[in-house]
Amino acid sequence: METLTDETVCILSSLSGLYCRMVREEMRRSGRFPGELHLLHTICESPGGQVTPSQASRMMHMRPPTLSPIVGRLEDQGLLVRVPSRTDRRKTYLEATEEGRAIYRKSHESMLRFYRGMAQGLSHQEVETFLSLLKKVTRPYLAKPMAKEVRPSC
Repeated sequence: METLTDETVCILSSLSGLYCRMVREEMRRSGRFPGELHLLHTICESPGGQVTPSQASRMMHMRPPTLSPIVGRLEDQGLLVRVPSRTDRRKTYLEATEEGRAIYRKSHESMLRFYRGMAQGLSHQEVETFLSLLKKVTRPYLAKPMAKEVRPSC
């Protein structure tokens, strides 16, 4: 049974467009590519502020060969460093530098302003319902790596 009306699809498409516009604006402001901002977010939001490249790849739903040049660019720009594991010489962690963390914080604040703007005018219960529904509809997609054709274009 089809449950999405044309109006619902239009609203979801508009929301996606607004988010993409916010991401493009943040990229223009920061001079960064989306994958770079995403990697900085992934690292800075991880426990201890470190991830291995393979962990980052899984968390970002990105193949390692796609992630590798992003890591290289951020490393070349002094925004992240590779830190050898203290317990396993084969393992290396990615960690944001102070400059990388500053870019993350600015980007994160922009995202928070966007999301807070979306929630203006909603009651606490409406926000809770909205979040519950978002979790429900995104869970199947976040539980597995996304196919290239369904990744957002922004």
